[in-house]
Amino acid sequence: MRLPQNRKVVVLGYAAATALGADFASSWQGAAAGKAGFRRLSRCQVETRCNVVGEIPDFNPAALPYVGAKDAAMWNAAFVFLTMEMCRQALDDAGFTIDAATSPRTACLIGSALNGADAYRIAMDNYTRLGPLKVSPYLLPNLCANLPAGKTGMLLGFTGPIFSPQGACASGNHAIAIGARMIQTGDCDFALVGGAETCLTPEVILGFANMLATIKVGEQDRAFADPTQASRPFSLDRKGFVLAEGAAV
Repeated sequence: MRLPQNRKVVVLGYAAATALGADFASSWQGAAAGKAGFRRLSRCQVETRCNVVGEIPDFNPAALPYVGAKDAAMWNAAFVFLTMEMCRQALDDAGFTIDAATSPRTACLIGSALNGADAYRIAMDNYTRLGPLKVSPYLLPNLCANLPAGKTGMLLGFTGPIFSPQGACASGNHAIAIGARMIQTGDCDFALVGGAETCLTPEVILGFANMLATIKVGEQDRAFADPTQASRPFSLDRKGFVLAEGAAV
């Protein structure tokens, strides 16, 4: 990187998919109203009391206008299309157009801690049930941290720098900081930055549970009847965090 030119960095647009909604407006409105989107796990079957999670409601990659059934089957790591859609929404929110002038000067930095863990889960299931020839050749690119940003560039038409920082729970923050620095130094003029995580697989859920990191909801817990009560980091009866998927750009 070059020395900082002290160029001012401003935010032009936003996009988010959370347990409160699959877009920024619904996520913001829910958060501003003090709502919590946590619920019982429905994405998969797991034998654990750590079964209150944050699932993105109503997000179906196959329903996106630029995703066909074949694409949805091949690129089965959900963070790929989640990133693509959030970047598209962020550009729309900003009123920004990718053209011949802006394309090479637009970067994309999307952080993810676990990448395509869900694609690996599908591949292992196919291997054990159907045999070695049923492991998709698309498994390896689905596991690559840079794939969502790369696919987003193909969709939206930018050709600037692509980078996918990994720093556990701070991966998205790293992407934002590095993107801002790249604008300051003149490495790019525009940057799509943020994070995406689709971590609700049995292995990841049980890994956090056995780490004693996520909340175990028993019958006596107030979240047993109302799962939205599970996340309470500043309460005396705090028992752990709630694992959730989501993305923001």
